Amino acid sequence: MFLDARQELVDLNRSADLVIVGSGHTGMLLAQELADVANVLIVESGGFGADDETDALNAGDVIGLPYPLASTRTRQFGGSSNLWAGFCTPFDRNDFEPRSWVPFSGWPFSADELAPFMERAALQLNLSCNMFDARQAANDGGCALPQEILGRASIWRFGAPTMRINQSGLARAMHENVSILLNATVVEIIVDAAGSEARRLLIRTLTGRQGSITAKQIVLACGGIETARLLLNSDRQMAGGLGNCHDVVGRFFMEHPHQHVATFAVDKEKDLAGLVSRVQSGRGDEIMFNLGISPQEQEDLRILNARAHIYRTPTMGDDEAPQLGVFAEQAPNPASKIILTNRCDALGMRRIALDWQLTDVDWRTFEETGGVLGAALEAAGLGCRLPVRWSRRDGASILHSNHHLGTARMAIDPTLGVVDADARLHGIDNLYIMSGAIFPTVSWANPTLTLLALTLRLAKHLKAKFIPPELQAGSNT
Repeated sequence: MFLDARQELVDLNRSADLVIVGSGHTGMLLAQELADVANVLIVESGGFGADDETDALNAGDVIGLPYPLASTRTRQFGGSSNLWAGFCTPFDRNDFEPRSWVPFSGWPFSADELAPFMERAALQLNLSCNMFDARQAANDGGCALPQEILGRASIWRFGAPTMRINQSGLARAMHENVSILLNATVVEIIVDAAGSEARRLLIRTLTGRQGSITAKQIVLACGGIETARLLLNSDRQMAGGLGNCHDVVGRFFMEHPHQHVATFAVDKEKDLAGLVSRVQSGRGDEIMFNLGISPQEQEDLRILNARAHIYRTPTMGDDEAPQLGVFAEQAPNPASKIILTNRCDALGMRRIALDWQLTDVDWRTFEETGGVLGAALEAAGLGCRLPVRWSRRDGASILHSNHHLGTARMAIDPTLGVVDADARLHGIDNLYIMSGAIFPTVSWANPTLTLLALTLRLAKHLKAKFIPPELQAGSNT
């Protein structure tokens, strides 16, 4: 059931078993998974479709590397699925492990923890399967990649059609236990006197209405920027904001920075099928190849995980030689952060300032990855290295990927993270976060597939809170 918070007949003082803030991939999947055991309310800041006045709530300042805050976010039903380009690929196993040369690296669990959820996550994104073996994909799709690069290849898969919540029919088929409150923005989280339980969510509309929502369990599924902003703004009861007694909220902002490899020229006359464009996988969806370096090489070079891909920009013609680019993991860096300013938006929330920063290991990752994979492509006869020195450590050369990650990171130690291994806010029993904000490290990989596996894992955890103990033993959910 859809409700418009701007309408006077809609009561904004509401309650539910589970309240989810955000209606993107994560929020809608959680609602779908929990609807059979709980009354669910989704609170969405926007309505059906983009709206300039609503999206203006996203505005903020940029004080670090250049970053387009407005175009990388949208407030509307379906959330960031409306901007998503459909790239699906899993993290590598070593991405979850601590690395001695990468401070703050390591997840609270291994890749095995997410393995049981990956198949369902893939199906949720309209993928035909959860198979990401590049060699098998090349065989299935009839792509004869040169042997010099086949061992370095990995793939993106693309579901058909691209899974956009507002176009999928998912909402129309939503369970009767789910309500979706549109055009309502959560502006503050109120906790009990002990600070151990979230009691209420204060909501406001751009038409001047306001209300209060209570819930047994609350999940913030509103993205890496707005999650940090909401926690930091909720500081009337707890100095510095909720979950921020160790000054971690908003820190460790990570992206997947992208840079053109200026030291390699791609040969446009060569057969680049699968490397510069999507090809049929033979399993019902499209794939595209990229190239990486092994975990051992990463350790030897003391760099991060990254991939090189061959691409044309939207302004380039088919007669132009494509470019080689590196799409990289960013190192966890507490100085790369989101902070609040003294300026407020139309709902009274303080706006953010983004201080996106890269470190030496980030820059070296571009340089070393570009060099290693440029040599492999040259050996395969797909281009040639150029006699120029590549040292472009200036922000103007870095592109973004619309990924807002790390600002409420997961860690067992509350001094190093905002949420625990179950995605629950340290110290608050009923408040969870499920977005890219909780990623401790971000791999080279696009985050959506991994995020949906994490979402299914959280859904299993939350179900146990709503199923009576005497029924849990016999439940398969």
